[in-house]
This record gives sequence, structure tokens and C-alpha cells, in this order.
Amino acid sequence: MSYTSDIYAEILKAARENGQGKSRLARRLKMDNGAVIIFAVDKITLALELYVHIEKSPDNISFPRWKGAEIGIATLPEYGDSLGDCIFLKQSEQSEGYIFEIIVEDLRVSIEKLRNLKSITGCFSNVLTKWRNFFLLEKDILLSKERELGLLGELTLLKQLIEIYGAVAVSFWSGCNDETHDFYIQGNAIEVKATAQKAPYKANISSEYQLDTQDVLYNLYLQFYAFRKSESDGITLSEMVQEVELLLVSDNAYLQQFHEKVERYGYLSACAELYSTGYFDREDNFYKVGTGFPRIERSKLEAGLSNVTYSISMDMCQRFLVTEGVKVLLKGDEPNAVG
Repeated sequence: MSYTSDIYAEILKAARENGQGKSRLARRLKMDNGAVIIFAVDKITLALELYVHIEKSPDNISFPRWKGAEIGIATLPEYGDSLGDCIFLKQSEQSEGYIFEIIVEDLRVSIEKLRNLKSITGCFSNVLTKWRNFFLLEKDILLSKERELGLLGELTLLKQLIEIYGAVAVSFWSGCNDETHDFYIQGNAIEVKATAQKAPYKANISSEYQLDTQDVLYNLYLQFYAFRKSESDGITLSEMVQEVELLLVSDNAYLQQFHEKVERYGYLSACAELYSTGYFDREDNFYKVGTGFPRIERSKLEAGLSNVTYSISMDMCQRFLVTEGVKVLLKGDEPNAVG
């Protein structure tokens, strides 16, 4: 559980056990940077609340809004005038408690990173804007298991590319943009497929374009991963995100680009703890797609056919295996090799 989840669980327990006294139970946290936030629970409705102290109430401030929360400026009565004005966020009847906790944890972590407390109001607004935009897209808080596995596969390759080419490899990654292929490296393209099924392995192809070399300037490759799932061990998606972050820690520009891309994919750092499934790498194979490779090509479809999905047997692809893996792109004899 996150810090925020633990705090609210403690307050909720106290609120249920103690029905007398104040209408609200709260816990005050003062951060190392001097910021003060209050976690609170309404004892009557058990709705969750957050209050963030601000030095001065801003003029003409407008916060992003959505139906899951009430947002505004107020004084928390339990702390009197000594605390001053606070920005508040209150859980509405339409929102789930765990979603509210995720948003509050995101706010807490963001505020904790501030160096200038005059930026609290802007920070609060930026985080809420991010979440409002997320909900407007009607995305789920968590990726589906299929999307989770797909992102794990793409990040596994991205990590390898960063280790080979450095932080610039983040710019190669296009899977988060729903482009035809997942990576583009100076005219070459790589499509990544991952499965958690047992052997014999198959790769699910989602369109007639994914293994079509016609729109790739040089070579098209297929990176295939087979993972074993575990609820007690292995690397989780969140841990893989952290490993990539560590490789980028010295390059803020590419680290920020990476964060934007995983968020665009649908992964939210505030939900990291909810990705508990571990994965072990069983198979890691790199194939060159070309003449004879089992696939459906757009140019060979009958008129009127489109949006084709199909599966290929990886056992039938062995003669196309590239033993050097993605490092083949460094070789001088490979067209448009990266050097």
C-alpha cells in the first residue's frame, strides 16, 4: 500500500470506532520542504478529504473539475485560523475510494518534490488537470493484462536499447503513439510481441500492416518475448519502469520524455503498487522479417479485406532468427546500421 492508502486506512478505522466528537478526523503531515497537508475523513459519510496549506489564497484561481471530486479553497476548522487557507479536494459519492487515494498520493509526491512552496497552487492544478484529461479519455486506471504485457515487452527492449545506444533510444520508441511499429531506428523498424502463454508460442498480429515491409525504409524486425507469470516473484511492470528510469537518471530531458510516453501508453506512476504480477523471461528472440516469413501482407489481400488479425507460430520462424539480436543494427554490413 502507498503512504496515502495507509494513512486513510488508519483514519477510516478510527472514524468507524469513534462516533463521538468532531465531525471530521484528520492527520497532519509536514514535509521536509515545509509543505503542510492534511488527510481527513468525514465521520458521517466516511468520504475522504485532502487539505493543502497555502500561504495566500490566489486571486481568480480556477481548478480543473470532474464529477468525482469537489475542489476549492477553505479553512479546515479542526486546525483553526493558525493553519490559514487550504486548497481542498473531497471525494464525491460518484468516485471510488481507491481512485481518490491514487490521486492524493500523486499530489503528495508532487508537492514533496517542490523547492518553492509558492508553486503549490500551480502544482495542485497541474496534477488535477492531468487526471481530468485522463478521465475525459475514459481510460481505465490500470492497463488490461494484455496491455500490461505489451508494455512490459516494449520496455524490456527499450532498456536493452538504452544500454546499447544511450538515452537517445527513448526517441526510438513509438509504440506509445499507436504507430504501425513499436520502434524506429534510422529507417529500420522493430515490432515487439509478448506472450505469457505456454509453448508452442504464437505471436498475435493486430493488422495487415504490422509485418508488411512496404512502408519500412530499410529492414523490419520482430522482437518476441515469452514470459512466465507469477504472483509471488519475477519483475513487475512497475519495477521495469523503475529500471528504465535509473538508466535515464542523468538525462532529465529523456527521462521526462520517457515519463510522458509511458503515461500516453496508459501507465500511471501513481498506480505503480497495483501492478503486482511478476514476470520471468522464458524466450527472447529477434527475427528479420523478409521473403518467406509467415505473414499477411497488405498488397496480397483480396479487394475489400482490411483490419486483419492473425497469429503466427514462432516455431515456423526459426530460420529468420538473428542470433546477434538487436545489436545487428550496429553491424556495418546491415543497411543503415546505427553507428
